Amino acid sequence: MGLTFAHRGIRFLLLIAILAVSGLTLSSFLARKRERGHPQPLPPKIAAGVDQQTQAFSLSKTSGGRPLYKVQASQVTNFKDTGKTILHNVSIEIFGKNGDRLDRITSQECEFDQAKGFLFIPGEVEMELEAPVAEPVPAARQQPSGPIYLSTSGLSFDQNTGVATTDKEVRFRFAGGEGSSQGATYDPQDQMITMTAQAQFTLWQSPSTQKDSHPPGSGAAKEMEPGGPSRTREEGSTHVQAGSLRFRHSERKILLSAPVEITQGTRRLQAGDSEIFLDEQERAQRASLGGGVHGADHDPLRPSEVRASRSEMEFTPQGKVRKLLLDGTTAASVRAASTATVPATLPAALLATWATASVQSREEGQAQRVEMFFEEASGQLSRVEANGKVRVILSPSRGPSNLPLLRARPEEAGPGEGSRILLAEQAEMILAPDGETLREVRTRSSSTLQLFPAKPGEDQRTVQAEKFNMEFSPAGDMAEFSAEENVRLSAEGTGKTGRKRLSSSDHLLATFDPRTHAVSRTRQWGNFHYQDPDQQASAQQADYTAQDDKIVLQGEPLAWNSSGKLSAEKITLLNGTSNSIGEVTAEGRVATTYFSASSPGSPPPEPIHVVAERLQYDSKTAKALYQGNARLWQGSDLIEAGSLELDRQNEELLARDGVYSVFPERSEPQNKKTTAPASGAVSPLTSSGPIEIRSKDLVYKQGEHRAVYRGEVRMQNATATLTSGELEILFKPSAAEIRATPAGGSWQIERAIATGDVAIVEPMRKATGNRAEYIPQESKVILLGNLATVADSQRGTTQGARLTYFTGDGRIFVQGEPGSPAETRRLVQR
Repeated sequence: MGLTFAHRGIRFLLLIAILAVSGLTLSSFLARKRERGHPQPLPPKIAAGVDQQTQAFSLSKTSGGRPLYKVQASQVTNFKDTGKTILHNVSIEIFGKNGDRLDRITSQECEFDQAKGFLFIPGEVEMELEAPVAEPVPAARQQPSGPIYLSTSGLSFDQNTGVATTDKEVRFRFAGGEGSSQGATYDPQDQMITMTAQAQFTLWQSPSTQKDSHPPGSGAAKEMEPGGPSRTREEGSTHVQAGSLRFRHSERKILLSAPVEITQGTRRLQAGDSEIFLDEQERAQRASLGGGVHGADHDPLRPSEVRASRSEMEFTPQGKVRKLLLDGTTAASVRAASTATVPATLPAALLATWATASVQSREEGQAQRVEMFFEEASGQLSRVEANGKVRVILSPSRGPSNLPLLRARPEEAGPGEGSRILLAEQAEMILAPDGETLREVRTRSSSTLQLFPAKPGEDQRTVQAEKFNMEFSPAGDMAEFSAEENVRLSAEGTGKTGRKRLSSSDHLLATFDPRTHAVSRTRQWGNFHYQDPDQQASAQQADYTAQDDKIVLQGEPLAWNSSGKLSAEKITLLNGTSNSIGEVTAEGRVATTYFSASSPGSPPPEPIHVVAERLQYDSKTAKALYQGNARLWQGSDLIEAGSLELDRQNEELLARDGVYSVFPERSEPQNKKTTAPASGAVSPLTSSGPIEIRSKDLVYKQGEHRAVYRGEVRMQNATATLTSGELEILFKPSAAEIRATPAGGSWQIERAIATGDVAIVEPMRKATGNRAEYIPQESKVILLGNLATVADSQRGTTQGARLTYFTGDGRIFVQGEPGSPAETRRLVQR
């Protein structure tokens, strides 16, 4: 999406500076008329009663050896009855006080009433102002820009007041353009020139190409007549209209009355009463447009529109615009704000608004005050500052746009797909040399950027911070975005199963995909914190990539929720298809803790701790795989292995690659039917102390209350050792422990079954067989084999297919099978 600033629609506002030139032209002309005091209008033919008639009339005046003016006429007629004087074929040349300018005035006839001090030219008057001077002009003096031609009729001049007026059309032409008004007045007392009605100007695009060197009477004036040849270059020409124009020379100010309208090609500006301020050299220095300013560009490829309460412009000495101000506030609103609390949301009438559209994008915005700065050399817009309730919307185009682009209430403009909305109190925009394409946007106040998804189901993101900096590609697309101080980022899925994710940090940097214009990567660092409905996380740095939708936490990362917590050197959170955490991976000094809910009326079970070098967790299957020196413990129960896999969905624990487990043995009460051995000794299998079990693999199934050790199994405590190929242990959980998480090892052993080369070694006794079953509640061991053997150093050796002996006394029950007779060898005491 190409992002270009909407200044072309308002750029032509700046051309109003030419009004200063036109005003000065009228001022210079009418002022010289007052200085000359000669009759200006041309009367119709005078009737009979001629008192005197002469030929070749000539009158001149000099000062300090320099000519001030010269009047020539081919014929002079005086009327004895009326006292009027008629000059025929009049030519007046005015050289100025210092002889540094030349104005020429020509007319067929001029009527002068000497008694009343009244001069009147009823016919057409042609004027050539700022004509070339024959003598060289000192270099220090400003050269005229070129001759200016005027044409009017019905001109009257009152010698008593010095006021010159006409209610006829006034037309003028100069190297840069032409114009007209309906009537004009010049009052020398306050140096005021007024173009009384319908003042309008046409400014040509390339005035240097106009070769206007026609002297008076050469037919140049006819080219301005209706139906005459047009010298206006319509392509690129600027047209200015105003209700009236007033110029007060002493104040160096031009006043334009409403309605003011400026058009150039497809662009149009409308304003109310306006002012132009001149410098000491009578060049446009500043312009102020009021009464509500509205500009529009009807370019079919990129229409644009702007609206403000008032506007101000500053110009360079060369006449180019240096600065343009769009102000949404008025004097009345400022006074109201000083006596009342300003609402958080200002009405559109108190905001400057702008909008532009193209095939690729649409941009619109509003602010209380917008300042635009231009390059003096190229005249292109270079920088924009917006202040007060700034709201800028950048969005993809939905097709060709028609005016009006501005909304009735822009503050309520709804976001479109793929839109970006910037909210701030202050924003600075830097443009490319073309004056249209954004290069950078900065804010230095509390700001908000909203990024809306381009497609349904994508995340909607909102960034808040104290400082923003946005950079754009040469095509005008947002390429990079950074935020500083109190950064807060929210991402909310727009699908049916979407969820909201929040993060905060000291800094943020985001990059955008040039193809999709969506966020591709973000980095947050400095006190990072993350939160979603399922979990929270913290770290010094977090990196997000949109391609695989994952977050990588580094710098003492920690993730936790109500069921546990995780820490490591690096944690990766991979989102699933439903905007929930799909996978979690952790690397380097992984440590997790699982919390289990307690049963009503019972204390919570002890938490389960797991450490390893690596962790992979899949939320879809609820499986957690720990690898590399994995260790799990709960209370005093411990399991170590090369890898541990917790399947919380199926309530299973799988340990592989060198299993080592430790469980504290719980002594069980002796069977009431058994009696203690004569020696009073306690059985080694029922003595207190931890039990260690080693094997290659372990499978624990909580639902079945069963643990199976496989591969080189070795179980031992302080006084006994059992080895076998496989060991199966069945647990009997207590009521409080029935809901414990996998690996809850504090349960009582209900039965232990060993198979495959079973050997039980106790002090002074060894039992071997293919299978052994131990029942703690009965202190009984059932040994099967071919042949099962119990060798007692004191009682001798007993063999059989099935041997049952009790660990609390010396009883052994022997059962043989066909082909496997039972045998007992007793040692005889001597």
